[in-house]
Amino acid sequence: MENVEQEERYAGKGIFIFGALLVLLVVCIIAITRNKKTEESGRDIKVLSIDGQATVYRDGEGYKNAYNGMEIISGDVISTGAGSYLSISMDGNKCIMVEPASTIILEAKGDDKHNRTQITIEKGAVISDIREALDEQSSYEVVTDNSIISVRGTIFRTEYNAELMNVKVAVHHGTVECKPYFSNDKVVVECGNEIRFDGNVDDAVISDINYSGYSDKMKDFIAEAEKHKEEHTVD
Repeated sequence: MENVEQEERYAGKGIFIFGALLVLLVVCIIAITRNKKTEESGRDIKVLSIDGQATVYRDGEGYKNAYNGMEIISGDVISTGAGSYLSISMDGNKCIMVEPASTIILEAKGDDKHNRTQITIEKGAVISDIREALDEQSSYEVVTDNSIISVRGTIFRTEYNAELMNVKVAVHHGTVECKPYFSNDKVVVECGNEIRFDGNVDDAVISDINYSGYSDKMKDFIAEAEKHKEEHTVD
């Protein structure tokens, strides 16, 4: 009888140890995967500020509440709540503001000197501030379901209405090149103008920027970006 009890105790301890080792293994795999992604990107990308509520979805980790200083890695899905704003700093020379009720996917390749950045807007709007002219080995694109917006060094706002498949791009500094997915045509939008289209450049409307929908926080972000441009000229 005593031997049976001892065997049961040993079996219980064995199960406990196995379970602990399994948990430790899972934690190690997650840590290694996360570090590998960070090393592969070689980028310094962090949450700069939050006003309201925002979440970050990461493969293998699920949803997390965003916080100041939070590291962002390639593939992260970032969402803001109603009335909420989130700013992200990239490599010390790029910054974006994710506007309320928006969802984006951030893809980051390369290192802090030569890199490729792609912001996919699933819904909502993003203001981009490219503080230094990108070299020939670098690129920055904002993508929607029906268009690609490419820049070298500029300040611009991209809004995407997923239901209507409508894109609006407002250029506050420099120039922006817009290209619908289903067309070889490109349109260059100059500073002070905005373009609206639904994937067909032929139907695009270009006009002066309409600031009526801009909140104080959006205006402040753009003003700060423009101030930086005055101090550090970008071609």
